[in-house]
This record gives sequence, C-alpha cells and structure tokens, in this order.
Amino acid sequence: MIKLKLITCLLLIVGVGCLNSAYARSPAEVAEDLTNATATAVSTYKTDGMAGLITVTQECYKLNTDAPFYCVSLDLASRRIDQIFVEAMQFPPNQFFSDDQFGSRIGPVFAGADMDMNSANEYLENITPVINRLVEKKILDDN
Repeated sequence: MIKLKLITCLLLIVGVGCLNSAYARSPAEVAEDLTNATATAVSTYKTDGMAGLITVTQECYKLNTDAPFYCVSLDLASRRIDQIFVEAMQFPPNQFFSDDQFGSRIGPVFAGADMDMNSANEYLENITPVINRLVEKKILDDN
C-alpha cells in the first residue's frame, strides 16, 4: 500500500495528468497499472525469458482491449528488462522491443484515446522513468 501511495505521489509530481479528457485516468489508476505491469514483466521474464515477455505483451494488446494503457505499461516494463540485459550482459537488443515495433503497438492505443502525438509523447516521457525505476527495484528486490 505504501508503494502504491509513493508511485501515486511520483505520478502527481511528474504530471501524468497530461492525458486527454477523452481517456482521463487518475494517477492512482496509472500507478496501479505500472505496479502490476512491472510485477508481471519481471515474473514472466524470470519464468519464461524474453520469449515469454514477447508473448505476454502480444497477448495483452490482443486481449485487453478494455485496458490498453496497462499493455503500454507492460510493454515499457518489458522494454526496460531488455535494455538492462543489453547493457549489463552485452546481449543484442531484441527487435520486438525496438522503437519502430514499439511505436506500431502503442500508436493505436493513443489514437483510440484521442491523444495527439504531443500528448502521447508527454505521457511516455512522464511514465517511462517511473516504470524504469520500478523494474530495476523489482529485479533487485526479487534476487
């Protein structure tokens, strides 16, 4: 519960309220998505590796049409895991998490929320550092 409050405060500070009113979400809803997506991404990676992250991300976009922003959070968490192993282990980056492929997955989510490119970029700029820290902390805490 304290973790959720801390994330909510972080999101309020960085202004995730940038979402267009057509798909307005409270900071608590965003924080819950980030926390759950991080837990799912880290546990999936630990049990099923990168292939599992790709599968769970693809299935999320396909099946969670009522919660597409959760899928964006899951995608961001999975991308961070890929980046961590690219940086730490000198693994080649996985093409699934490349900017181009990521953009093609998240574009329809933002379009469906009636967000323009500036709003979408602002949203991503605000949540990406938060989810990156959550992923890093979760990976360290689970070891």
